[in-house]
Amino acid sequence: MKGTPIKKAANLGPKSAKMLRAVGIGTIEALREAGAPIVYRMLRDRFQGVSTTMLWALQGAVDERPWLSYDADEKKALRLEAEAVERVSDPGSGTSP
Repeated sequence: MKGTPIKKAANLGPKSAKMLRAVGIGTIEALREAGAPIVYRMLRDRFQGVSTTMLWALQGAVDERPWLSYDADEKKALRLEAEAVERVSDPGSGTSP
């Protein structure tokens, strides 16, 4: 696997890196290519208790910035994007995109 190991990503510790590798995201480049909202959905589908803080951390790893630096509007936009991924991934959920 070529690229920067996910364990070197900003905002992500060893536990998060292990979870990411379990869903096939082993490099920062793979995370960037898939996008934080999609990878967040993958983690939520696989593991219990994945909070929105993981979404901010993933996006921070992509943007190379601390997750705490995202303001309320940026977090809301990310949440909405992640919710849209969930609706597309689960068309039987009774909601429409």
